[in-house]
Amino acid sequence: WLFIIVKDEVEIDKYDYTENLIYSPDWKSFAFIAEKDRKYLIVKDDKESNGYDSVRNLKYSSDWKSFSYEVYKDWRYIIIKDGVEINKYDSVYNWTYSPDWKSFAFTAEKDGKYIIVKDGKESNLYDSVRNLKYSSDWINIAFIIKRDWKDVMIKDGVEFNEYDYVYDLIY
Repeated sequence: WLFIIVKDEVEIDKYDYTENLIYSPDWKSFAFIAEKDRKYLIVKDDKESNGYDSVRNLKYSSDWKSFSYEVYKDWRYIIIKDGVEINKYDSVYNWTYSPDWKSFAFTAEKDGKYIIVKDGKESNLYDSVRNLKYSSDWINIAFIIKRDWKDVMIKDGVEFNEYDYVYDLIY
């Protein structure tokens, strides 16, 4: 089988496999995941990325100025945002843009512990991290960590009271 991508009645290329064909919100940019020669790559605006073991989660920001995706290479996960690799991790979760699309954050596993990475800067290491949220002003983040069987809310790096359980954050 060969997958042929045709855009605006023009054949772009042939691939062993394709998925996740998406346009930017302004319809000016087009991207998809493709497999070629047993490697996965991103094709964005007719340009191919490097090959990876796996690629997933293509995302354009709603203002269409930013493009990001997750890759797996050499036994590590990497978030690539606007063509720049954001470190290598054991795994990555819950990556998101702020509501104004100017900030970018995700949860990552590193050496058996968990961190929050916001705009490329890593938080402290924690045993458990969940419920990553941006504030309504779109600048700050909050999340919940587990420490000594208690839940602790972290807001902008500052710890708040311990609780037996925190169900969710409304921030």
